[in-house]
Amino acid sequence: MRNLFGTITESHMRLNSLGRIVQEEWLRCADVRESIELDSYVVMPNHFHGILMINAPDPHEGIGSEGEQRIALQVQTLACLAAVEGQQQILSGR
Repeated sequence: MRNLFGTITESHMRLNSLGRIVQEEWLRCADVRESIELDSYVVMPNHFHGILMINAPDPHEGIGSEGEQRIALQVQTLACLAAVEGQQQILSGR
């Protein structure tokens, strides 16, 4: 498997430009999506692990059914991941 995000040297993960984008976009997710709360994460050479909490909107605000709320939260989460993919494509010239 290719090391997309960096390498491990002397037991330390050294991020390359794509790895830094992954890290920056992860940290930015909670800033641009108020229903998401970030927990721990780690960028690995060829993948990423992250824990996030999706806080349900206040049901008293009339946002719609529970199913509609769940879909909206899934879309927000996917938007975080899409931002990383978009930056990767820009850097690789695709």
